[in-house]
Amino acid sequence: MSTVLVLGVKGSPGATTTALLLAGCTEGALLVDADPDGGVLAVRHGLSREPGLSTLAADRTAGLGSGDRHLQWIGDVAVLVGPDHPERASALWARAGSRLADSIRAYGRPTVIDGGRVGRSRTGAPLEQVVDLTVVVARSDTEGLVAAMNLPEDLDAGLIVVDSGPHAPAELAETSGRAVLGTLPLDRRTASAVNGEALAWSRRAATRSPLARSAQTLAGAIKVFSAEREGVR
Repeated sequence: MSTVLVLGVKGSPGATTTALLLAGCTEGALLVDADPDGGVLAVRHGLSREPGLSTLAADRTAGLGSGDRHLQWIGDVAVLVGPDHPERASALWARAGSRLADSIRAYGRPTVIDGGRVGRSRTGAPLEQVVDLTVVVARSDTEGLVAAMNLPEDLDAGLIVVDSGPHAPAELAETSGRAVLGTLPLDRRTASAVNGEALAWSRRAATRSPLARSAQTLAGAIKVFSAEREGVR
């Protein structure tokens, strides 16, 4: 896995949870809270609003990697938290997007970016330049099927399907014209733990629930898929 952008469709399918799980299953990964509607990681996990993307944007000298002073931690996952207000989040990326993207790329670690919802005024061109693979999270319910069907034609992305039924992942692949890279079970208990306790998630937990085991398998599949795409280029 190099740099993966995780987006969600309408209906809160669990994109932020998926991004955290993927980062937690990837050794040395960085998780970036880049939702233009405002990040939720700090609030969910009892983190401070700074340090994070705001302090990194103001740092014109060292950037990332200098004592990790812009990072916070969810368990053993390094996190760059973002502003939790839509106007501040959008203003940050408009003002310092290129510098933030350059810093994230220069950090040189596997990176998972939570980019919010498909179709919103996203963080835009700066981040898109450093992303190696975009994935869209959708549930396999009827709302998810419709959302997959109506994904923007120019969005080059694979699908991650949260298997909530009644539709099969293959149906979402067919209606969207995109490959399903993997599925995750609808495991509310584990998702609630991952989202509610600052120290609840770690790579050591990767064998303790169906959701965590599936996320570990998915992280491996994404790593292989990304490598194959890179080899074709």
